[in-house]
Amino acid sequence: MSGVAIFGLVFLMPPSAVELGLRGMGRPTAVDLLGLLYLGAVASALAFVVWAFGLRQLEAGQAAIFANLNPLVGVVAAAVVLGEPVTWVQIAGGGLILIGVWLVTRPLAPHTAMQVETVTTPSPVQGELLTP
Repeated sequence: MSGVAIFGLVFLMPPSAVELGLRGMGRPTAVDLLGLLYLGAVASALAFVVWAFGLRQLEAGQAAIFANLNPLVGVVAAAVVLGEPVTWVQIAGGGLILIGVWLVTRPLAPHTAMQVETVTTPSPVQGELLTP
């Protein structure tokens, strides 16, 4: 995550400097500060804490599948908070995401061990010819 943050900083600083030079910076409002607090505390810090907790509870392969829930959570949040309409395609996609998560995280029945019967052939005695 540090690498992503540094990469973003390096590549966003030049355009940010140009924008500040051309437009300047307005005085932040209370809503701006609340938005910044939300992005820092909830959307970033809390999300990483919950993700780290999930990584401790699940295998890496199982935890990785939960990243697929991000678009589904985004659609649900947009519908609930912003009143965005939800289409049948989004519902179908959400269903597929949930099925995929369920398939990966469901407990598997213990496999029955198959017994393998080994067949041995007698080894030829030295000097004895084998005939077909």
